[in-house]
Amino acid sequence: MKKLIILLSLLLISVEACAQIEINWKTNGKVTIGSHTVKLKMQNVYYGYKINNGVYLIGFEIDKKGNNIPTLAWLNDSDTPPEYWSFNNILQEVFVLNGMVHLLDMKGKIHRFENKTWEKSAIKLKDKSRVIDTEKTILACYPSPLFKSPPGIGACYTTDGKWEIKVNWRETAPKICKNHLIVVDQKKNILWLKKYNKSNGALLASRKIKQMPNDLCSIDFL
Repeated sequence: MKKLIILLSLLLISVEACAQIEINWKTNGKVTIGSHTVKLKMQNVYYGYKINNGVYLIGFEIDKKGNNIPTLAWLNDSDTPPEYWSFNNILQEVFVLNGMVHLLDMKGKIHRFENKTWEKSAIKLKDKSRVIDTEKTILACYPSPLFKSPPGIGACYTTDGKWEIKVNWRETAPKICKNHLIVVDQKKNILWLKKYNKSNGALLASRKIKQMPNDLCSIDFL
């Protein structure tokens, strides 16, 4: 019995050690990782991506001349100081493609983290795109303009060029639900919830909805 209790205790310690460390951050650059807090040199943090018991944070650093410099920071669960990288364009998000960490800016330019630095990728997305899925290729979507000028409409597309669909969305980004692409398409003040095959862009189902859902995956098409 004592051996069993010891074994269970060791297993519990092992599980706790493998558990994800809690990471939280605020817009002012204050980050809490586990039991310690770090204040970034960034004055405005608006995006975070947790990975491998660490976090990538995107924001701005204000220099001595008052210029806002797009900045990426990396923090992990150790006591080492944060790492910083500065960029020319406003940064959008971090994502993983083929096991490698990538960084996307608002101009659609992508950098991949390789050899401890950010290398420019040959992949280019359209302006203001957001990465929705990276299972086989990049599936990305960009929103419709907020105003009638410039003219245009949002869309979802794959970087392998296999398909592209027009989607009139602005605030609620498309989402992958049960391996399908779910979008809210607004036409003449009517909201349409649509389900697409993410492999070929084929429309699988569509229905009217009265209001924008909190979670695109929560609505049944039946």
